[in-house]
Amino acid sequence: MPVPFTSDCYDIQDVCEELKKYSTVIDGLHEQAGQLGEQDRENPDVVGRLHSIDRRYKDLLELAELREQKLKDALSLYQFCNDADNVDNWIEEKVSVISQLCTSV
Repeated sequence: MPVPFTSDCYDIQDVCEELKKYSTVIDGLHEQAGQLGEQDRENPDVVGRLHSIDRRYKDLLELAELREQKLKDALSLYQFCNDADNVDNWIEEKVSVISQLCTSV
C-alpha cells in the first residue's frame, strides 16, 4: 500500500533546507547594513526593516519546522496503523488455520 504522506514529507524537507540556506542572504543583508554610513545604519527605517526581516524569518522557520513535524507524526501514525492491520490480519489467518485443524481432529 503506498504511503500518501511520503512525498509531502520530502517536499517540506526541501523547503526547510531552502529556508535554512537562505540565512546567508539575510546575514549578507545585515553585513550590507553594517557597511552603511553611521547615520543610515542607525536610521529607524533600516533598523526596523532588519528587525522585521529577522522576526519574520524566525517565524517562517518555526512554521516550517512545525509543519515538518506534523507530517512526520502523520506518517508515523499511518505506518503504525498499517503495521497493526497486518498483524491483525495475520492473527485472524492463524486463528482460522488453527480452527480448521481442530475441527478436522
